Amino acid sequence: MKEFRQEKGRTSKAQVWKIGRFGSNVKMIWGQLDGAMQETTQNFVAINVGKANEKTPSQVAQDWMERQILLRTRKGYKEVDLQGNYLHGDEVKVGKETIKHGNEISFKELPQNLRFYKPQNSMNVYIEKLAAAGKALFLRKRNGNMFVLTIDEDGNPHLFSSSLAACPKGEDVPWIKRFPHLESDIREIRLAPKSIFLCELVSEIYHDDLDYVGSVLRSKTDYAIKFQSENHPVCLAVWDIAYYDGEQYLGKIRVGARQTLLKGFFPGGLGYLTHVESYKKGDPIPTGDGRGACFDGSLALASTAAKGNGWEGFVVVDPDADYGDRGVSWHGKADRPKECVKHKPKYEADFILRWDPDNGVGTWGKGKKSQGVGAFFAYLLNDEGDEVFVSKVGGGLTDEDVKKYAEPGICFVGQVEFASVTKDESLQFPEFVRPRPDKNMNECTFDQLPKAAEEEG
Repeated sequence: MKEFRQEKGRTSKAQVWKIGRFGSNVKMIWGQLDGAMQETTQNFVAINVGKANEKTPSQVAQDWMERQILLRTRKGYKEVDLQGNYLHGDEVKVGKETIKHGNEISFKELPQNLRFYKPQNSMNVYIEKLAAAGKALFLRKRNGNMFVLTIDEDGNPHLFSSSLAACPKGEDVPWIKRFPHLESDIREIRLAPKSIFLCELVSEIYHDDLDYVGSVLRSKTDYAIKFQSENHPVCLAVWDIAYYDGEQYLGKIRVGARQTLLKGFFPGGLGYLTHVESYKKGDPIPTGDGRGACFDGSLALASTAAKGNGWEGFVVVDPDADYGDRGVSWHGKADRPKECVKHKPKYEADFILRWDPDNGVGTWGKGKKSQGVGAFFAYLLNDEGDEVFVSKVGGGLTDEDVKKYAEPGICFVGQVEFASVTKDESLQFPEFVRPRPDKNMNECTFDQLPKAAEEEG
């Protein structure tokens, strides 16, 4: 079996991971060095039997094992020999991919086991109490793709994807060359060498369109440049400082101070660069339709502002925190400090919910819920009065709901909560709330959605 170790985890001892193939079986063993170990074995069968691309069980097992090795290597695991000595240096070739490891910053080429923090996905008590006391800082959450901007020792800018890739997949052209307008703006403001900024690649300075950004990122560099010239260039929204002028800021300088510095580094009027807007208690905050309010620091008013302006939401932080050793990690996985949490508004509407899985409407549950509702199909009425499928709704169902509504052919009006509406008017993260016996089906129209769709941009 091959053995790999990860030295830069949050525990004092290395993490151990072993893998080996025995015919069509792949065995994995993992745990903390000198500690109790866990193990599992997976069996594989032939695929594409009778076709030109047929693979035997052993070939399928080998491909899967190599994929697991690649994934672990990206996370900072290094192969060791029987004595525990590393077999490779900081640069490892796995299949067709070369992965760089290390625990030092060069600013020109970041190691791929390096990761920067992410906000927690759901609200916690710590931030709730901070917001209730009016002491939280609210950063507008931009709906784009995370990128890391570095300024090397010679003052040249570089862009890296969230996985720290310096180039798009399948190309040797650096990311920065895909955005000549950004490179020009960055050079113009003359940021200090040996600096790192955490950013979001967004559609426009004031407007988010994740589909547009995706079109730019998924295409080849030449087409991406042409696409932007025919439509509009993407922009870079900067939301934190990791290093500046060779000094580590992330984990050592308070969040509030870092945000103040960002506003100085990236002031307004820079063309395609901006800092992420932040709001604290007492600040004026736009609430939509040209209106505004004095921000009271509450989660409720933040939701109102996000809905009114069509923003994705906020990242709510403790301005006095610095994130400590959770700001920067070297084990290929971002840590999530408790002082940094996402807060997104929710929308509600009434839908016609149907469930008849044997006839292709809705789905059965899985596991212990296999005899009940897995998901309803939700419909709304168009202008002609016809039912139009909008979304599956499986979230929010309690154990009681799963059994209660398991009547093939059932149809009723139900309230559904969702995070946003896409361009094709489907729901993002829908959850069942409750039945609405007081509502008629003819009230379940698309007129409920345009406001949400417009607010989400």
